[in-house]
Amino acid sequence: MHIDFLNSAFDTASTLGHRFIGVKVHMEEFKRDEIIINECENFTSKLEYYQKVYDENLRHHFSKGISIVDVASGNSFDELQADLVD
Repeated sequence: MHIDFLNSAFDTASTLGHRFIGVKVHMEEFKRDEIIINECENFTSKLEYYQKVYDENLRHHFSKGISIVDVASGNSFDELQADLVD
């Protein structure tokens, strides 16, 4: 996954007026990926954070083995679960 996809997902979520954005994070030491859910009021600051902390391929700059592997937006947790949880 590339940072352009993440940027586009946040832009689309804002444009469509979605309430939530979910980011799926892979961590090598865990069996399952982590889902982080942010509310629309935090979209701008969270995207800025991700842009600072992750490289262009969405690998964490400071913690080897951590990467963003998917992103989805919607108006309910159920929508995010349908898109992000295997």
